[in-house]
Amino acid sequence: MKSLVILSLLFAAAQGHGSYNSYGYGGYGGHHDYYAYRGYLPGPPGYVAEVEGDCGCCPPPCCCVCTETSIPQTTTTTTTTTTTTTTEEPVCHGLIEVCFILDSSGSIGDDAWPQALQFVSDICDRGFDVIGENGTRVGMVVYSTNATTEWALDDDITMDKASLLEAINSLELIGHFTNTAEALLKANTEVFNAPGDDLDIPNVAIVITDGKANFMLKKYEDLANALKNNKDTRVMAIGVTDQIEMDELEMIASEPADKNVFTVDDYDALQAILTSIIKTVCETVEKPEKPTTPKPEPPSIPPPIIEKECFCCCPPPPGYPDGCGNCAHMPFCKCP
Repeated sequence: MKSLVILSLLFAAAQGHGSYNSYGYGGYGGHHDYYAYRGYLPGPPGYVAEVEGDCGCCPPPCCCVCTETSIPQTTTTTTTTTTTTTTEEPVCHGLIEVCFILDSSGSIGDDAWPQALQFVSDICDRGFDVIGENGTRVGMVVYSTNATTEWALDDDITMDKASLLEAINSLELIGHFTNTAEALLKANTEVFNAPGDDLDIPNVAIVITDGKANFMLKKYEDLANALKNNKDTRVMAIGVTDQIEMDELEMIASEPADKNVFTVDDYDALQAILTSIIKTVCETVEKPEKPTTPKPEPPSIPPPIIEKECFCCCPPPPGYPDGCGNCAHMPFCKCP
């Protein structure tokens, strides 16, 4: 029995196979001492030992093989979406000068007068975003037998919305005849072309009347044209009740008449055209210049991440079966 064991060991040595244990192979005598190192290698021929960072202990004839992998980094771009809610009623944002020319004759009556004031108040309250020097300034001419400039564009009343609305609702009905011509003259000389009127800001005149003019008829058309020709002032004419004359309204108003002449059956119906009046006024607003917004810089792309992996490569000695055989499950590698 003892002699059989010895014969087996001799046969194995003749075939060039060393003994393998948990530490690797020790010596390769059967391969003509190809590996001068007789200690324990990391594994059998063809074995690749992956380690963190450098290879650490990788004795010859094994070699340390390292590979580098470039992993590009990505950038995250955040997009902000702004949702704008559109209301039914337009609002004037910007600079504009408005003069109301309000008929206060006796045909209006005490019951309808508050409705007329409410209509004017609603235009100012709901139609003008800012009242004052940085927005809309409002002048007021009220007329009956004579015309009166209640306040001009430089008055403190038109410097804030609360004061303006209070002043409008405090106006009293005069209750006599209808001198529209003189009212147009007052608007053109005491509101526009007067202290407080900025030549660079557009003008809008809104005439509200319920009947035909009784005075200054020979000068009426000339005074209407003078107002319209002043800085291309936009004149809007609103006729209330069936007592108005359409030809008179068209003479007062700027062209085209279909965009600047409005009619309603009574003062109750003024609210039905409120949105249209505000929209028409807002078309004339001097829009403030939009600030220039610099384009955002494109996101910088960070350098790629380099991952390094190192292996201790132990190629098979000459005569070892080309990486197959009992080591076929091991990755195969070559030393440079």
